[in-house]
Amino acid sequence: MLEHGLDLVSFDQTSKRIDDLMIYRSRALHFLHEIGWLLQRSHVRATSEQRQYCPDRFPVARFRWLLSFAVDQEWCAVLRKLLNTMFQGDIDVLSPIEFALGENLLHTAVKKRSKPLVEFLLRYTTTNIAPVGGGDGAPVQFLFTPAMTELSNITPLHIAATISDAIGVLDALTDDPQQLGIKAWKNARDATGFTPEEYAAKRGNISYIQMVQDKIDRRVTRAHVSVTIPSTIDTVGKHGSRMKPADQITFGVEKKQLSINQTLSCRQCVQQAQQLAFHPRTNRFLSNRTAMLSLVSIAAVCVCVGLIMKSLPQVGCMKPFLWDNIRWGPN
Repeated sequence: MLEHGLDLVSFDQTSKRIDDLMIYRSRALHFLHEIGWLLQRSHVRATSEQRQYCPDRFPVARFRWLLSFAVDQEWCAVLRKLLNTMFQGDIDVLSPIEFALGENLLHTAVKKRSKPLVEFLLRYTTTNIAPVGGGDGAPVQFLFTPAMTELSNITPLHIAATISDAIGVLDALTDDPQQLGIKAWKNARDATGFTPEEYAAKRGNISYIQMVQDKIDRRVTRAHVSVTIPSTIDTVGKHGSRMKPADQITFGVEKKQLSINQTLSCRQCVQQAQQLAFHPRTNRFLSNRTAMLSLVSIAAVCVCVGLIMKSLPQVGCMKPFLWDNIRWGPN
């Protein structure tokens, strides 16, 4: 990481370039010395059995310089090590949480337009933070959030909405594990009363607004509407004017909510109503064809038996036989 800064400067560079390289080389060497002292003290304090012989905790001013240098270089792993060392109690601060939040690391990462650094800070957790409610099953507390504020109630979202070429940073801020960025985009207000969305609109960053709105639309539950089949056009208008609950499902038809610019025109409504009103109905007789055929067959048999019983058949030389003359038993 620091090889190019520690290399010897060649003489073919300009004087301005040589001065810049020498300044960077000096800062790189200073960083190596300081982080060496920090890690050594942390190791001695962790392995020493007698606390009276442990070295003093690392000064807060020197630790703040290490943090700023790591943020400038966008070193996520180094920043993680520094934060973990602080929460282990090796830094001379009263409250590690207040110190970490007071440094505005997330705001600085947004100003640098560093998406990897923003993603790291939003997902950074520490086991030294006491969970709310206690217990092993308590949720993990995230230290840095998109809704955290600095002076004048300015959040990282406000900064990202006002700078250019920050689409990647804004994408990371609105994709945090707690989903606080989506809520703060329209609700978080600074001291002047403006939200990040309003700042983006004033600066003409329409692509920012569209990207966040697409995320909001993907997270909103799709609305369910019911479909009725009326017999007349008036019935269609009556049913269409009724408000249906968002969670009602009929016929398994699912539909997204229409925006103001997507409402149907009057001509389309009339055409759809006519198609529904004059839709040919299915013949119910065809659905009961088997039962009707059975009834017709039984009726035909009954008619034939009745005709036979009312006729006058000839039986040999006897008089005509009538079924009506039969009573009971032999004569």
